[in-house]
Amino acid sequence: MQMRKWEQLNVSVRLGSLKFDLLFNRTLEPGYSSAYNPKHNHSVYELQFIIGGAGTLHIGEDAYELQPGTVHLIGPYVFHTIRKRKGSGMTNVAIQFSFHEAHDRADTFPGEEARQLKATLAAAGHIPFAEVSAASNAALFRLMEQMRAELLAPSAGAYAQIQGLFLQMLAAIMRADRSRDSVSYALPGKSKDDLRIPIAEQFFARCGEPLTLGQLADQLHLGPKQANRFLQRTYGQSFKEKLIESRLEIAKDLLRGSDKAIAFIAGEIGYSAAYFTRLFTARIGFSPAQYRDRGKRGSTS
Repeated sequence: MQMRKWEQLNVSVRLGSLKFDLLFNRTLEPGYSSAYNPKHNHSVYELQFIIGGAGTLHIGEDAYELQPGTVHLIGPYVFHTIRKRKGSGMTNVAIQFSFHEAHDRADTFPGEEARQLKATLAAAGHIPFAEVSAASNAALFRLMEQMRAELLAPSAGAYAQIQGLFLQMLAAIMRADRSRDSVSYALPGKSKDDLRIPIAEQFFARCGEPLTLGQLADQLHLGPKQANRFLQRTYGQSFKEKLIESRLEIAKDLLRGSDKAIAFIAGEIGYSAAYFTRLFTARIGFSPAQYRDRGKRGSTS
């Protein structure tokens, strides 16, 4: 039997210390319906999405009526069978996945969230989402439809889209686990450098003023050397280079977008006309006047 293209896909998703592998099968094919579903189990987790028709899911001594728009999660090694009601034309999509603990972990991902998800899955012999959480059931079904569309007709960014949709599925599974509703943890915060970036951006936006490294350092609550190292890490530039770059960008905008005198523009960014002309020519490759003229002809960069 020839394998469909989605049955051959290798899709992995990382969530903190957990690595998930997705498995897709022929049930993704629109209108697919198997004639017989014998009692069986899997070594992986299986999300069963009931598309249409009706039937019964048998797990052990329990039986669950299958209705369109409902989702069931069946855990590994759990024997089950789906008995389709005669004449109902029941169709379903099965998405399977497994996971294992990776040796390394993403430092920015909250370890507690990965532990909660692992505990939820470990306890999941069977979850009938429509009976446990209507919101999670609806969310999972919507995500499946989007994932199925990406798998059947992939376009640019399809792999990343499928990964993102599966991560949302995992979140919906966690939220259906009511035993963990009261568990909370701190979401990761930004690094100190990330928090300093908006301060630096606002500082250099005032580049027409007589700015100094000491002023920036005070705003960042750093020493001057530390502030300069921050600029090197963030922009790859020293304070002096970053200030010159910011000032020349303002000057270029004024030269292109106004008829203001070059001496006036030089003063706007804190330079004398002579120094501005020398600096601009050395950095840009044209004098301010030449740059303005090229702009009028539409040839500046």
